[in-house]
Amino acid sequence: MRTPKRPSYTCLVFTALKEADDFMILRQIAAKSGVSNTRASAALHHLYQKQAVSAMAQDGQLYWYATPEEDNRHHSNDVVNDKETHRTRKSKPHPRRKSGELPKRK
Repeated sequence: MRTPKRPSYTCLVFTALKEADDFMILRQIAAKSGVSNTRASAALHHLYQKQAVSAMAQDGQLYWYATPEEDNRHHSNDVVNDKETHRTRKSKPHPRRKSGELPKRK
């Protein structure tokens, strides 16, 4: 039985910032999204690189806020030519080799 899919930590952090619609510090973001400070910090770094969030420094503290209109991340559910793009498996999988067997030279 497979475990159910869960949103990524980056998605949880971004959603928490978008819903707050205000400035938040790292501890507030981590508490609201339900992730650790370390994971929230890593997610904020990724989102900052993709311009999905921005920060303002004041009194030695970073205040984060969401900038969804400037978000340049690639979204897997983008619509291209009126068709949704989806990842699919290759129709013919690569043949598996036995363990310890080297590939044949041509």
